[in-house]
Amino acid sequence: MAKRKHKQKSSRGKAKSRRLWNYLIFSGAVLVLFVFLHGNYGLVRYMRLRKQKHELEAEIAHLQAKQKRLLREKKLLQSDYQYIEKILREKFRMSKKNEKVFVISPPKKK
Repeated sequence: MAKRKHKQKSSRGKAKSRRLWNYLIFSGAVLVLFVFLHGNYGLVRYMRLRKQKHELEAEIAHLQAKQKRLLREKKLLQSDYQYIEKILREKFRMSKKNEKVFVISPPKKK
């Protein structure tokens, strides 16, 4: 009978030890998962930075197109007198000597 009690005690100790190891492994896995998702190099931060990168790239493309358009207009304003005349007539409603400008406004809404 003494041998049986001894076996029961060791099986209880093994069960406690196994539960402790399971608890430690589970806690470690939860900690690693939390750090992976929310740490400085976590998945959430990565996704946020990736989205921000795409937004900035789109803004850069938009600004480059705007810059190209403005450079083209600058070149026209420096050299093309017909373009300058067109701008003066359309935007500033200017005219040549002895020329009348008629401005047609839309009808008023009631």
